[in-house]
Amino acid sequence: MRAAVIVALLATACTTHKPIEYARELSNGDEVVAENHVGQTQEARVVKSPTSLELHSQIGVLPAQQVARITETSHGKGALQGAGLGFLIGAGIGAVVGYSDGDDHCDDDGGWCIFTFTAKEKAVLGGVVLGGTGAIVGLIVGAMVGSKTIYEDGTTTVTPIGPQGSTAGITVQF
Repeated sequence: MRAAVIVALLATACTTHKPIEYARELSNGDEVVAENHVGQTQEARVVKSPTSLELHSQIGVLPAQQVARITETSHGKGALQGAGLGFLIGAGIGAVVGYSDGDDHCDDDGGWCIFTFTAKEKAVLGGVVLGGTGAIVGLIVGAMVGSKTIYEDGTTTVTPIGPQGSTAGITVQF
């Protein structure tokens, strides 16, 4: 359950929305998913010319006026963003937990007292350890999920939340 929450948080955190006019940023040969105004998707490859951008799919060239959304997924960028987010989350939690544990004190009963840390030292140590762990987990999850850049035409879209074919949805205006 925790892993699913982490994946969901990183997936939403690593999504960028841009107007469809910015799709010219895409490189020649990029693999994307194109969606029409009714929500049907088609995998396509970007073919750029000096004056236009075309999306070539298995069914042919997709007409630009019918494309409402183009989604590009980058696993390398997702890995970097995931590592950064994982580090920040882990370091923050480690610092809070370390500091909240307070200072160590040695008892005068003659027992062993090798390591004693102040609350600040524990915060730094906790931040480094959990930050590093978070960066590694974020790197792996981010590479698997990828970073999505969504180029949209700016119209209202309906995002289905139910089973396939369900009419339930959420209306989102960008």
